[in-house]
Amino acid sequence: MGTINIQQISSMNITYSHFSFDYFLESTARAGFKSFEFWAGYPHFCNYDTNVSGLRKIRNKIEKSGLRPTCLTGEQAAYAVNMAARDTELRRASIGYFQKLISQAAELGIPKYLMSIGWGCYDEPLEESWKRGCDSGEQVLKTAEEAGVKILWEVMPSYTTNHINGLESAKRIIRDLDSDYSAVCVDTCAIAVAKDETTLAPYLRELGDKVSHIHLIDGAPDGWLAWGDGTQNLEQHLRDLAGNNYAGDITLEISPSYEDPEDAYVRSLKKLNEYLPYSTGQEV
Repeated sequence: MGTINIQQISSMNITYSHFSFDYFLESTARAGFKSFEFWAGYPHFCNYDTNVSGLRKIRNKIEKSGLRPTCLTGEQAAYAVNMAARDTELRRASIGYFQKLISQAAELGIPKYLMSIGWGCYDEPLEESWKRGCDSGEQVLKTAEEAGVKILWEVMPSYTTNHINGLESAKRIIRDLDSDYSAVCVDTCAIAVAKDETTLAPYLRELGDKVSHIHLIDGAPDGWLAWGDGTQNLEQHLRDLAGNNYAGDITLEISPSYEDPEDAYVRSLKKLNEYLPYSTGQEV
């Protein structure tokens, strides 16, 4: 079976959303990380006002830091974007927003882009909003294929979206948006409150290498907490990952509610290092 190593573990700058990007890079290196998931949101990077020279400056900063950006993740909660919206203009603008970010990921040398197909109003038939989301997703996926950037459809909590919020919907999006550039990110806080499977193992077994990214976070059961601040079973998560030969990137997507994000990451790494490297001799 596989082994989960510390080299797979990344930080994420969303936790530092009230700090400068320069501070984040310095803090992440100081905490002991070698890589990070790049949240594209203000004040670090906002694609509304970032031109080519701005991208070059950001890329130079990242390269100078020595850190590897694993994935670009555009802000899609605080900003008014929804690819499944009923409103035609909002949907069109949302598609353009994500297409631009995917192109920017390629320019930054980042191989993956994480997003969702949006959400529908809960008082309309699910199939209608799902179809709108997938129609939009096809356009975004075409841009990703041309740019050579893999799309990660994130499994999110059911109170955030009525679309990709569990194992069955994750399998469905892979069927409906079938491409070598279409994959899934599984979030341990999201699946903790899912209506079907609540552990990583079924996702890894049934989706195989279509699971290309993991958000590994503590929670009670959700909350996106530093490890040790919640009630999730870290060893079980690591057992599921190793037992299914997972070899991809793993992000600690800790909430920006922490006033001292570096402390939250240092404590999380300390907890992980109690187990890593983690191997198991059997499939799970």
